[in-house]
Amino acid sequence: MGFNRHVRTAKPGRLANEPTLTLPYLSQDGEEGYPSNLKVTVVYTLTNEDAPRLHYYCRTGRRCSTTPTLTSKRARLKMC
Repeated sequence: MGFNRHVRTAKPGRLANEPTLTLPYLSQDGEEGYPSNLKVTVVYTLTNEDAPRLHYYCRTGRRCSTTPTLTSKRARLKMC
């Protein structure tokens, strides 16, 4: 099952007076083939200029790990 199929608990917040939505996920050792635990956090921000910003943060459970990660195949943003 890919990361996109997991339900995450959204955490609303603010950073530099801009609204954010943080979506954390902890992938257990061996899931998706990763060799250790992998903590993935995605932060969506709406800037003061009403522009969307997206940041990905990944951290493995091993020191000095060089595990490549592909956290997004393509950006999808539907604005109504």
